[in-house]
Amino acid sequence: MQMKRRLRKLSIFLLVLNSIPALLAGWNLMMNPSGSGLRMDVGLLEFTPFHNFLVPGIILFTMNGLLSLFTLTFLLMKKVYYPLLVSCQGLILTGWITVQIVMIRDSSWLQLTYGFVGLALLTTGMLLENIQKTEKIYQKV
Repeated sequence: MQMKRRLRKLSIFLLVLNSIPALLAGWNLMMNPSGSGLRMDVGLLEFTPFHNFLVPGIILFTMNGLLSLFTLTFLLMKKVYYPLLVSCQGLILTGWITVQIVMIRDSSWLQLTYGFVGLALLTTGMLLENIQKTEKIYQKV
């Protein structure tokens, strides 16, 4: 039970760490597609299909911002499938960072940090799922 509580707290922390900056940055990019509001140069998009940061901003805002909040809500409500959502959010974040690095053809400490956050979410979600399954087995006995 102690481990489950710690993993839930870690998941909450990681989801907040992901959602708030994603919402703020995504909103900024949607409102300011040139990227200047975040001191980003459109030249970063040279090898991508994008001409400005509007679509990446929408994706960031939705997939990492709103979906993290959605997952956080289900986690706080202790819905039975919240571990799966935590893992899925980890996959989404890890995928976002991977695609970003491949398309931009460069990486920064921030991308690597959020890559680890994504892996941590994936791992905590899987561990929470295993704990949940184990609890169900013991309840039947």
